[in-house]
Amino acid sequence: MRKFTSGAQQLARFLDTDDSLNTLLCQVSAIQRIERIWQGIVPAPLLSGTHLGQIRAGVLHVYCSNAATAGKLRQLVPKLVQALATEHICVELVVKVRIVSGVMRPPPTIQRSLSTTALKELTGLHADLPEGTLKHALEDLLKHAAKPAH
Repeated sequence: MRKFTSGAQQLARFLDTDDSLNTLLCQVSAIQRIERIWQGIVPAPLLSGTHLGQIRAGVLHVYCSNAATAGKLRQLVPKLVQALATEHICVELVVKVRIVSGVMRPPPTIQRSLSTTALKELTGLHADLPEGTLKHALEDLLKHAAKPAH
């Protein structure tokens, strides 16, 4: 009678049969462990502009969408290396931050407009306000809202 195994077990056995595939499996496993640590250290706003690359010659490559993100990540390198060391992941690991233009673009901006009711209410408020910075700011808002959308 044949013993059935899960697809993951079969895949792991297949990958173990070939040295190069086994090396790849080890690298993917290491990157997954690093990614869990990465997500615990890197602040959420920076996560969307970064992703981990391969480990080549003991160097973890990190890709960023812009220079500002890269600069912030460079400040986190010591903390990341320390966290990796506590997890027994290649203590000599160096993180290189490379900026790759166009890798991750921010979502497109959505043109929003004020409803007719909101415009009427804001116009009434503008009329009732005394002269000052709030009245001028509201005036600018109303001028901007009156422009047709492109």
